[in-house]
Amino acid sequence: MKPTLKASVVTFATFVFVLLLVPGAAAVTPTAQHSGLHINWEQQSSTGLGKPDGMPAGAYAKGNYVVSTEADNIGGRIWVSSNGIDWTLAWSGNETPGDIVPGGPGFVGWASGILLSDNGHSWTHANAGVPAKLLNSDFPQLGSAGGVVVAFPDSGHGYWSSDGHTWTSISGGPQDPITLAGDGTNLWALTGGRDFDSGTTSPVLLWVTADGQHWTQSAQLPNSRRTSGLRAAFGPLGGVVIAGAKSWYSKDDVHWHVATNTPTLTQKGRVFVQAAIGDAAGFIVTAEQYPPGCVIDPAQERALTWTSVDGSVWRKMSATGWTGREIDQLFITGRTLFGIGIDWSSNDVPAGVVWTAPLPNVASDTAPPPPPPPAPGRQGC
Repeated sequence: MKPTLKASVVTFATFVFVLLLVPGAAAVTPTAQHSGLHINWEQQSSTGLGKPDGMPAGAYAKGNYVVSTEADNIGGRIWVSSNGIDWTLAWSGNETPGDIVPGGPGFVGWASGILLSDNGHSWTHANAGVPAKLLNSDFPQLGSAGGVVVAFPDSGHGYWSSDGHTWTSISGGPQDPITLAGDGTNLWALTGGRDFDSGTTSPVLLWVTADGQHWTQSAQLPNSRRTSGLRAAFGPLGGVVIAGAKSWYSKDDVHWHVATNTPTLTQKGRVFVQAAIGDAAGFIVTAEQYPPGCVIDPAQERALTWTSVDGSVWRKMSATGWTGREIDQLFITGRTLFGIGIDWSSNDVPAGVVWTAPLPNVASDTAPPPPPPPAPGRQGC
């Protein structure tokens, strides 16, 4: 006969009492569970950054942070900061730099061609040596490895440059990558997945370089043929790749596994990744979730922060107070995490904002994984 709950509790209590009376017996204590890397954001009293509508690019080099912003009827801007909190205007133009990376003289960006800067404060166009195929590209991508800058046009192989002035064609390696991500030493390019233009699908391949010139196909993501919208991050603990409804992780950047869950799916529907970064304590992702509908007011968007100690299990931080906010760029300096983004919640007038959070030296996750979310319903139009 199965004992009642009351009888079970009494029996267990009696067992513990008797055990404590036995000489040399150890007390029974539950095993502590650690639920991963926790991010506690604090908004800073920052200056500068203006009133942006978007913040597509950011980089850190030579002791300075830079971010690019766009705004209606104003054009593109590049802002620079030595402490990540107080910002000054460094460059303005008609087009917003969509990519900025550390490399060459200090920073290399793209806005109607190549932009160069020694320290982020002054920028100049340097298009004389840019190949025509790259210069005429609608959506070029920039990355860097060991100070060497890599640029990929819309199709075909890329180009590399050690100074941002002279560009050399890459004879092999990836073509038309979906995304680029680096850890300061190496640079990875991801190709494949779902091609919406041609309707074809193929496994996602990872390519890696340490000098920008020579590339090696290092891995293939399992179960990745129909994926799209990939984002990646690499760091001391390996790498993560995040797609629309799935994510992967690797400890050695070679052997990849499908994660238990993904920071792109929640109980309330899909989430869109804004930024991802790797650290010695784990991986951090910032994302946005939109309410249903065709016309979305940015003040109705909700910012989310996700973390994982190794990429296998993702945990969502509290989203309380994050409606009408977004974090577009992430930086780590020392043991401080910087989130640079926009606050839309004050009378629908956007404002550039800085948040910071302390990072532990290490983090562990021994708690049960979160339950799987239901299939997302229709969002948008």
